[in-house]
Amino acid sequence: MSANSRQSIIRAAALSAGLVMVVGACGTPAATVAPTAAAPVVTAEPTPTALALTHEAIPGLAKNSVTFANVEYTLTDGFVSNQDPRNYAAEASPEPTESTRVFLLLSGQNPTAGRPELSAELFNLVLADGKPIAADPLFGDGEAFIAPPSNATEDGFLAFEVQPGTDLDGATLAIGKAPDRIATLVLTGAQPKPDYPVTLSLSGEAPGIGITNSSQLVYTLLGEGLYIDNPLEFPNYDTGARANDDELFLVLDIRMLMESGSVEGTFKDQFRLIVDGAPRAPWNSPDGGSIGPGAAVDTRVGWLIPADAKAVTLQVGDPAKEPGLIEITLP
Repeated sequence: MSANSRQSIIRAAALSAGLVMVVGACGTPAATVAPTAAAPVVTAEPTPTALALTHEAIPGLAKNSVTFANVEYTLTDGFVSNQDPRNYAAEASPEPTESTRVFLLLSGQNPTAGRPELSAELFNLVLADGKPIAADPLFGDGEAFIAPPSNATEDGFLAFEVQPGTDLDGATLAIGKAPDRIATLVLTGAQPKPDYPVTLSLSGEAPGIGITNSSQLVYTLLGEGLYIDNPLEFPNYDTGARANDDELFLVLDIRMLMESGSVEGTFKDQFRLIVDGAPRAPWNSPDGGSIGPGAAVDTRVGWLIPADAKAVTLQVGDPAKEPGLIEITLP
């Protein structure tokens, strides 16, 4: 085989192996060099997108008020945001989260001498389709505005997690849990006039015998009203400050005139309310004291009655000694 033929065969083999041949003098291969590998392509890691803080007003927000358990709640402002409610509660710099919430700013006013036992679990945001959304559990319990001290007003807020873009037109804030009668605060419209309290124009009187000393009294009905929140201070009752959905508080103002003898002690035993044929003792303990001949004293007495009751009878005096009866027609 000639030298040229041998060189061609070697060159072809080198090319097929991916080698580069360096040809020396007289046509003989001097060295075989591997090709330089291409530099690897470096792909940059994507930069995470930082969450943007959002804050939007609630269109048509109305600063309405509603009462529950004698606390008047007033909506002072509201917005939709993705900020962390814990930062908002602490009045710290807002921090965005991956969740969207409806923030409702509220003021609670307690005009009574007591402090109700209320918590954030009683509050639900109800959308126009009837879907309830519970208040955020990160705060609320212990917020002063929910259960303000006696004769005090406190401010605070609640937050409710919603889907972005949730329509709040027609939404309400519901306060209470069954069987209590629910209070409804309208967010974006006119607040309906409350059904209660209802003032009653009542009259009537009846004689009775006092529980002590067989005294002779005349009991006169002065009036009062129907309530869904018990207006009596320091009541003694089992259902709490709010009436159940099928009940109402009936509170009566009664004057006791002593004709002869005297009465000592509490006035609670002087009264019974006959509902559906059964006598009921008052839920509260009316102020007691001493009444002498010719003296009179006014007292307030309360009962829980069925919400659909149309007529009840007030029984006065010692029930074992021909008590007096006053018929009461309810609206």
